[in-house]
Amino acid sequence: MMDSENQPPTDEARAGRDAPSGTAAPLDYENTSADRPFAANPRPVTGLQLRNAMGLVTAAWIFGNVWYVTINGAPFSLFIKAMKASAFEVGLLSAIPYMAALVSIPASLWIERTGARKLIFFTGLYFQRGLWVALALVPLWMMRRGGAEAASSALWFFIPMYFLMHAGNAVGGPAWVSWMADLVPGRTRGKYFARRRMWSLLLAIPAAWYVGWLLDDKLGGKNDALLTMRWCAILFLIAAVFGVM
Repeated sequence: MMDSENQPPTDEARAGRDAPSGTAAPLDYENTSADRPFAANPRPVTGLQLRNAMGLVTAAWIFGNVWYVTINGAPFSLFIKAMKASAFEVGLLSAIPYMAALVSIPASLWIERTGARKLIFFTGLYFQRGLWVALALVPLWMMRRGGAEAASSALWFFIPMYFLMHAGNAVGGPAWVSWMADLVPGRTRGKYFARRRMWSLLLAIPAAWYVGWLLDDKLGGKNDALLTMRWCAILFLIAAVFGVM
């Protein structure tokens, strides 16, 4: 029997030997990702498939930006004002996006461990945007049932749910960035994201104008907290639909 030192090197050994100094041998992607259907695809997307994928990413944010400008605009301010938010509570709500960003640390470790970028991104995104159904309807229901006395309870339901909503973004965001880094070629990345942002304004600007006009038309000169919450909730629900498209 041949001594192991005299046996011809395997393909894996040759790959490691031929790799440049300081770099690892190429992975056998067929074996490492076959049992993980949501894992990162090591094969680069090219040609028509790449253009279609980049077009879908742009189209998704055209609708997603409608969600963004709606939930971060006047309806949000009017909604928490109708629940009689104090200065401390307004400050807390303003700080929550930065507090929730800490969730991105374990989320990044999760992504690195599993490689399931698409699954993690879509889970975080649909959780984040779908949660606006509860954020819109539950405080409104509490105020309708309990009147002005229920404002504090409604607000303190809203605050932790608002944190969870931003936590969903902190989970899905790193997965999206990693995914796009592999999808979009480096030579066109700047141009692509500039055009993506430009196209995202296609619906966002008229949506922001319409939201302002609707609130002014329905609430102008009226000091009715329940009416305010009702119209803001309607806008949140519409925004949630656009957000998951």
